[in-house]
Amino acid sequence: MYDCMIAFRTITRAQRGAELLDYSGIPCRLQRLPAALADRGCGYVLALRRESLAGAVSVLRQNHVDFGRLYTVENGIHREVFL
Repeated sequence: MYDCMIAFRTITRAQRGAELLDYSGIPCRLQRLPAALADRGCGYVLALRRESLAGAVSVLRQNHVDFGRLYTVENGIHREVFL
């Protein structure tokens, strides 16, 4: 079950992030940003498992892929987290 999300402003960055995570062995799913979180218009997220979040963020930072906020999802409630 995917219980974390990494937000992106563009589909291109989200796709690049998904490719890098896949190459690194971190499973994720690309999807639209939930409407409840879209405070600045539309966006995209990579949904992944909580135990993969720190590793995923590290991979994205090492490869200079800009991303936005990080969220956990529990019982349908999104909470921003900071790493």
